[in-house]
Amino acid sequence: MTRFYDVPEHLPIDDIPIEIPLDWSPAQALAALEWLKRLRERVWLLYGQDIQELLRDVTRGQLPSGDDDPPF
Repeated sequence: MTRFYDVPEHLPIDDIPIEIPLDWSPAQALAALEWLKRLRERVWLLYGQDIQELLRDVTRGQLPSGDDDPPF
């Protein structure tokens, strides 16, 4: 039987339920981390400049409206 670990609500996950099996082998856990690393690298290649601009705006107190962004 697979057990799951629910991420505590106080962590900044933005209401996305994440369940991580507790019975992964070390190789499976490593594979998940490597996949996440590749995903992060690809997102950064595509959106890195936009992310940097957004972070600059947020630190200046200019919050984006988000009205023109399509939903996921």
